[in-house]
Amino acid sequence: MFEDDTVGVVYSDVSYIDQNGDGLSKPQPYRRHSGRVTNQLVIKNFVPFGTAVIRRACIERNGGFDEALAMGIDWDLWLRYSVDWKFQYSPEKPMCTEYGLGRCLAIIAVDITTPS
Repeated sequence: MFEDDTVGVVYSDVSYIDQNGDGLSKPQPYRRHSGRVTNQLVIKNFVPFGTAVIRRACIERNGGFDEALAMGIDWDLWLRYSVDWKFQYSPEKPMCTEYGLGRCLAIIAVDITTPS
């Protein structure tokens, strides 16, 4: 996932299910981007927050959430990270959301530790 040392954020799309757990065919609302994405992020926040996995060095270099912001804290975070790091879109969908209720039902954890 993080073979390229210049990639700081890996993200994906979200799968949607109904209240019965059946999959919904719902188009993804935004175009996804990889690489240097600052220009695209300035226009639109296209990173589904719950799907993003970030490199520890992003936090160490660029900080975490700015809790002084009333909203858009994830967008601010992505914009700051995009200045120094590449983003990588992955077509896998590790997160499932119950459509209409907005509840996160499952997040699959991935081991992203870098070998020493």
